[in-house]
Amino acid sequence: MTASLAAKDMKSLQNTKAEVKLENPERMELTSLSKVACSAIKSLDAKHGELSSECIALENSKFAFKAPEIRSGLENLKSFVDDLRKTQVLLDRKLSSMDEAACKAEKADIEQWNRNANEHLDNVKLLLKKVFFMSLVCPALQKFNFSSYLLFRSRSEAMYSKNSRGYNEEEVPETKRFRANLSDAFLGGQITAARTASLFKDAQASGATGVDDLASVGEKNAARGLRRKMLKGSHWPDSYYADIELHDPKLQENREVSLPFLLPHEIVGKLFEFGDPTWILSRQVLQEDAELIEKFSSSCQPARDPATVLPLGLWNDGVPCNWDRSQSLEVIALSFPSIPGLRVPLFCLKKMFEAKKCSMNAALKVLVWSFEQLAVGRHVFV
Repeated sequence: MTASLAAKDMKSLQNTKAEVKLENPERMELTSLSKVACSAIKSLDAKHGELSSECIALENSKFAFKAPEIRSGLENLKSFVDDLRKTQVLLDRKLSSMDEAACKAEKADIEQWNRNANEHLDNVKLLLKKVFFMSLVCPALQKFNFSSYLLFRSRSEAMYSKNSRGYNEEEVPETKRFRANLSDAFLGGQITAARTASLFKDAQASGATGVDDLASVGEKNAARGLRRKMLKGSHWPDSYYADIELHDPKLQENREVSLPFLLPHEIVGKLFEFGDPTWILSRQVLQEDAELIEKFSSSCQPARDPATVLPLGLWNDGVPCNWDRSQSLEVIALSFPSIPGLRVPLFCLKKMFEAKKCSMNAALKVLVWSFEQLAVGRHVFV
């Protein structure tokens, strides 16, 4: 009797096992993509609420002229989120009844929706950064009657060409062009220190002139040796170090680290020391704003001649810094609208080490102090 029951149970188990069907892999992947879309909707909703609050505050400030740009971004974001939500809900409803072919066709569509969601998320983060930048820096500069002295520019400005040779043919003699060209490539990170040192040695062996000092650099610590010789006699100001609170991603805690800055008042001082003040103060390439210049001049004690006002630009953005663009470098740079193409990095920090509401605040306080020295005409050596 027992053996008979056991045999029946075994037969029943075998029949049940045969009836088990494997889940459609395409449907499983589509379900996962639907969950990703649902998560993106939640993130975008949260950012929309945050940006909406900032936009309302901006409309009631002196920078209300920037509000339409933010408001337009809000409307685009809301429209996209509504469409994505409808697509995701509809997909969830019909997912259980879709066959393999239908899942494949739908997968490409939802993948594109998710990519677009990531782009919208990046855009709204950029808008929030702009609003934060205006709310933090501009009131601080107004405190020093210095807001009219700066021209804050959110759009990209021209940079030096990445494919330039590193020298002007009209200014550099032919015998010094090889040194200038290769030095620029090394300092720009286009070639390694070991390869640069070997090329200078080969150039010396082939009879090239003006490379003897660089050809003497050994393989050990080649990068340090080359930089020292190439930058010898440089008129750039020394770096200023300040303690900045950073986030340690491994320990998941914040700590202070001493980071280097180039200070605006020292850079401007060097420009006037070694450059032509008439050319630096020239406004030939600028659109004149007499009211803005007069407002700044009259706010100074004592009043200053408008002809001596130097327009400056402050630029802040993130720059991808690794092969898959998953990490970025936050850069704050100083530009000179009257000198097209000149942009000087003042401070940079990897995004992964940025402590929210701490790191960039502390860095901007250092730069505001430097701009204050410019506003009062004081050159402080640090």
